[in-house]
Amino acid sequence: MQIKVSDIISIPCLKESYILNDKNYSDNLIDNLEIVGNIIEKPMAHQLYIISEQIKADSESTFINFIKSCNENYVSAVIISEKLISSMEKFKLFIAEEYCSINIPIIIYPGNVFFLELAYNIQNFISEYYKSLLNKIIEINTKFSYISLKCPDIKKIIEYFKSVINNPIIIYDEFFNIIVSTDDYLNEYECIPGTIEKNFLNNLYFYKQSIIFKNLDRPIKEYTRVLFPITFDNRDKAFLAVFEMNTPLSYIDYTILEISATSTLVEMKRLMAIKKIEEKHLNDFLYDLIYRTDNKIDDIKRRAKLLNIIEDSSYCAIIFDLHLKNAHKTSKFDNFEVYSDMISNNITAFIKNENKQSLVSRFGKSLLILYRVNSINNKSYSDIKDICVRLQNILIGKYNFINIHIGIGSIITNIINVSVSYRDALSSISYGKTIYKENTDFIISYNDSALLKIVGQIKDKNILYEMIPESLIRLKKYDKDFSSNLIETLSMYLDCNCNAKKTSEKMFIHYKTMLYRLEKIFNEFDIDLEKSNSRLQIELGLQILSILDMGL
Repeated sequence: MQIKVSDIISIPCLKESYILNDKNYSDNLIDNLEIVGNIIEKPMAHQLYIISEQIKADSESTFINFIKSCNENYVSAVIISEKLISSMEKFKLFIAEEYCSINIPIIIYPGNVFFLELAYNIQNFISEYYKSLLNKIIEINTKFSYISLKCPDIKKIIEYFKSVINNPIIIYDEFFNIIVSTDDYLNEYECIPGTIEKNFLNNLYFYKQSIIFKNLDRPIKEYTRVLFPITFDNRDKAFLAVFEMNTPLSYIDYTILEISATSTLVEMKRLMAIKKIEEKHLNDFLYDLIYRTDNKIDDIKRRAKLLNIIEDSSYCAIIFDLHLKNAHKTSKFDNFEVYSDMISNNITAFIKNENKQSLVSRFGKSLLILYRVNSINNKSYSDIKDICVRLQNILIGKYNFINIHIGIGSIITNIINVSVSYRDALSSISYGKTIYKENTDFIISYNDSALLKIVGQIKDKNILYEMIPESLIRLKKYDKDFSSNLIETLSMYLDCNCNAKKTSEKMFIHYKTMLYRLEKIFNEFDIDLEKSNSRLQIELGLQILSILDMGL
């Protein structure tokens, strides 16, 4: 840690010293020591100045200006001999008059202490202090190097640094997805908007941000998250984050963390290289399964085993198709690839958190997810759709400049048959684009699309009419009787993925009006969109109403 004024006062030769202006600034940090023989015009911040006894009383005015300048420039402290100020009447009067505005400690040492002895002892203390500090850093660096060589595990590395600085640590990727953390509870926090700031310490730069933790067994309060960029390829590729949960970071902690951030760079590069290779192998494997017809069963089984894929497990293909909205196609979002990477990483992190055994792969501008399921039934389809709805809502909230089209394929019982589910998912997206408006987010499963296709083939209007939920029939009749537009509101609400604010904006009505309409739809007409099966019935009913164009 950095030297404080309190450390200097504890030196034996300053044992009998006192602070003239009787203010406690003992925690003031000291960067350096300077002995002043001639008054300087602009003293430096965080310096400790020892005033030489050579300065005479006739220079009182100059000396007072010097103290004023020290006060303005955040000097750590000033040390003066009792002998020197004994005859400085103007200075003592100045201190008395400006007591409240002088915010630096003026330390007075006794007359029986020789100036040279004092200067030597302070200088020696500072030298020994930083020598000890350097030895500690060398010791930490040596131990870290040993740990890195013995066990190049990034979690063990950050756990070691946690023990040194007494604070928990996270490493994020460039999109702030968690790579590894020392404590699981670190995932549950909220950043306070507008609090992030860039800081510099020597050649090191870092960011600070205020955060609030959720679900902690301690009173809710603000903590500070300190972010150290891990940079390579001329880009911040990762961040080492320290949460000041137990103790504020000291000067030496920042030095240690600089070592940590730099040293983990090698391990990060290794991990990212491995990740890229694994992603390529997975992409190649899935591409061959989907598009090649000459795959050999034995070769598929061998490659699946290498990729830790359980061959005979059940999977459902989900395709995320991302598009810039028309309004943004000529804007700052021209470089969509960067945003696409960011969104893809968000999707991957979410899916892996829901189901670690799922597979995620990039196919051109789309993202293919093979979601592992335990059984083939309606509940499995319902659960998958619910997950997609939650994820879509999160993405729409974060990235309002994109349209998200999600196609859900059939469930297959063996990875060998992935092409079937993939093509079903593609077919779902294709059909979704034909029935939904442009710039509309949608989620449609193969079962939904197949059902809608069948509905479109039914020519008997009475049969179609019977397929419409009774609640929608009543809602349509209410619109006719009272010249309202609740059906349109419900349809638009579903098109906006059940986002009331977005719906109100699209319909050009006040948000409170929108909430009133929705409350009426849900409560008076018993319409439930929380359950996927119920939602599907409503969506299907709206499609049938559109097909029939009924005048009820």
